[in-house]
Amino acid sequence: MESTKEIPTEDIVKVDLQLLKDIHNVITVANQRCHWKMSELYPLGLLVKSLEDTIERGEKDKKSRENYAKIAPNPS
Repeated sequence: MESTKEIPTEDIVKVDLQLLKDIHNVITVANQRCHWKMSELYPLGLLVKSLEDTIERGEKDKKSRENYAKIAPNPS
């Protein structure tokens, strides 16, 4: 009998939001200095879009936590 294991398609890893911003900035600078091959443009665009979406979600989550901390009742 053959066993099949489900291969995860996504692993969740905690990463500092500033690290993602730094990576995005490095890619932005590299983009200005590089001549990309046509075949590299689509994967690069996907990577940049994914980084931007993740950074945006992280910023919203951070704001949400800060707002919750401001309005959370003080336990007495």
